[in-house]
Amino acid sequence: MCCGYRVGEKIVYKEPNIDLEKSDRVCVFAPGSILPYIAGLVRTSAEKDDWIPFKAEIQCPDSNNTVIFEVRREKV
Repeated sequence: MCCGYRVGEKIVYKEPNIDLEKSDRVCVFAPGSILPYIAGLVRTSAEKDDWIPFKAEIQCPDSNNTVIFEVRREKV
């Protein structure tokens, strides 16, 4: 199962949904790997007490297509 992500492609999450119009593509494996970190990023917490807002790279579990996602919160 290979989605074929390329550098610069994105998955846009706008709570509580993935914004399919702004996302390049969504592989079935991708949400499973990044969702725990997205849940952490959307909540408010004291930055000094929470490691999740500082997690920048997450590897997708797709064994046929190694993908490293950069996860970041952007102000809208």
